[in-house]
Parts: sequence; C-alpha cells; structure tokens
Amino acid sequence: MAELILNKHPLVRAAHYLFLLPFTVALWPLIINFRALDFTIYSLGFALILFLIIYGNRRPLITSDEHGLHLYLHHGREVEFHPFNHIINYYPMSNGRISIALKNDLPIILFLKRSDLKKLTDILEFENIHLHKDKTAR
Repeated sequence: MAELILNKHPLVRAAHYLFLLPFTVALWPLIINFRALDFTIYSLGFALILFLIIYGNRRPLITSDEHGLHLYLHHGREVEFHPFNHIINYYPMSNGRISIALKNDLPIILFLKRSDLKKLTDILEFENIHLHKDKTAR
C-alpha cells in the first residue's frame, strides 16, 4: 500500500488567517498613541501568530502507513494513531466530509477536498474497511 499524505481543506487553511483580525482592530489605537514598546509587542505578537498559522497550514492532516492512520488534528498536540483494525467503517457525510467510526471511541469527522476524500476511501477499502450503508447510525 502506498503512503497517504493529505492536507487540510483549503477553506480551513484560509479560515486560520481569521486569527489575525484582532491585530487589525488593535492597530488603530497603536497608530494614534504610538510608543516604541507597544509597537514592538504588537509586532512580536503578529509575527508569532503568523508563524503559527503558516506552520499549522503546512502540517498534514492525515498520513497513513501499513499499520494505520496518523491524524494531526487541531485540538491535539500529539499525533493520534488509529490502527486499521480499530476502524469499524466510514460514512461520507457530504462531498467533502467523512465520518470514520472507531472501536471504543467517538467517530472522527474530517473535512477534506473531494480528491483527498477519494484517496482516503480507496485506502480504507484496500484495508477492508467498508462504507456504512445506514445513514442514521454513526
């Protein structure tokens, strides 16, 4: 099986730049009452947030190997590993969303591009993890 590397959906990556909005609001008081120390703190904060956004957008969302899926989710600092034998089934929720059911855990809902969704479902089918037909059970 080929290794799979999938990135976050482009809309999700673009939405990360909304974290820069507070800096635009804080710019006006900084211009009116300019002090070098305030400007330095503002610049360092802006640079830090911009670095974190760029770093987070370059990180993959999913990688896979012969043992399972590695998920780099937003809320976790560490990589979540889900072996293929702990994945029960999957259910495509829409053109870009998929729900992956796990043993002894809540389902994982991912938002991907259509082409990436197809690649992921092909990998899951290759590992004998099949589509869940019932829309009500998740």
